[in-house]
Amino acid sequence: MLYSQVSPEPTQPATPPPDKSRYTLFNPTPRELRRDFNTDRPNQATSPLTVDAGVFQIETDLVNYSRQNSDEGGNTNEKFLFVSNTLRVGLTNSTELRLLLQPYNLARTRFRDTRRVEESSGIDTLQSGLKINISGNDTYKKPGDKAFGLLPFINFPTSQNNLGSNSIEGGLAFLSAFKLSDTLDIEAQLELDVLKNASGEGYHAESLNIVSLDYQINDKLGTYFEVAGRFGNESRFGGVVTLDTGLLVSVGKDLQLDAGINVGITRAADNINPFIGISKRF
Repeated sequence: MLYSQVSPEPTQPATPPPDKSRYTLFNPTPRELRRDFNTDRPNQATSPLTVDAGVFQIETDLVNYSRQNSDEGGNTNEKFLFVSNTLRVGLTNSTELRLLLQPYNLARTRFRDTRRVEESSGIDTLQSGLKINISGNDTYKKPGDKAFGLLPFINFPTSQNNLGSNSIEGGLAFLSAFKLSDTLDIEAQLELDVLKNASGEGYHAESLNIVSLDYQINDKLGTYFEVAGRFGNESRFGGVVTLDTGLLVSVGKDLQLDAGINVGITRAADNINPFIGISKRF
């Protein structure tokens, strides 16, 4: 995430945030009262801050590639995601509706024994969620500030050709952010998911734990360093753990470009996952 807030001068008393509780999707927040532009990409951790009421924001994976050199059968798996979009819509000053749309994905498996290559493509899972900011939305600006939020979500079985689950799934994420300095933030996310078993019978619980250190290099550039781990998954290799990093470039007040890479450090994780993306606020 790119946080571009400017701390008040030390000699000036803190100005209380304006009351924006009256603004809604149908009574949008005036532009001059909007919070600074921040995104939920490119790192995996989700910010507890929401978009302002009546604001539309789209965050897009232009190209996302992942590769696992050896799955449980010793096969190589690759996946390409093209123009995967997260649409964020401000419903109130502290609540946003989120839709994850994955219109075209391509999966490729290279079988070790036969050297046969199998491909499938199509639409992936649709996810709908509601991010609720508990605190910090309009006060997360200076060192020592903190923010908290919740994100319940549901996955709908819209995928084609076994690209994703064919069952309804869901989860709940607990979101937090802590401002360590004017240029350094730390985000933490604990997520509990209920997912369909690979056998097709019954469900199981998985946890996703993420810690991300975000650094603001200057007014235009930011970076992050992150550790993400998923546990309770069904792989016989155990949990999925990745080390992630990337670069964010701010272009004006409402546009961000980014690129990043996630590197797997456990056998169950994808070996490599590079991507590039763009985010725009309207």
